[in-house]
Amino acid sequence: MANKFQERCSRRVRAFVASAGKNIEFTEVVGRSEAYLRGHIEPSDVSLEVYVYVDELGLMREAKKWSLWERCDYPDQDQMLDSFIRALQDLLGDRARVPPP
Repeated sequence: MANKFQERCSRRVRAFVASAGKNIEFTEVVGRSEAYLRGHIEPSDVSLEVYVYVDELGLMREAKKWSLWERCDYPDQDQMLDSFIRALQDLLGDRARVPPP
């Protein structure tokens, strides 16, 4: 079951991806020690997978380039999420618009 952070992040990422004319659907992955949301952005010229953990975000490009946004690197979760959305904007191009928090 997703926590409030995961719900907020997945909602903002969905809105942002939609503004670029693309789609993302998240599925919950439950492992032994953690549960997270995973989504694949479609259609896209580049393979992009988004991971939303209980307190951090991840982005996999082309199934080999991993980037992680960790809570300890930002003053708060909002700034971490804003940074993540800006990274998606760089990858998806100018058509995408950053939605308000």
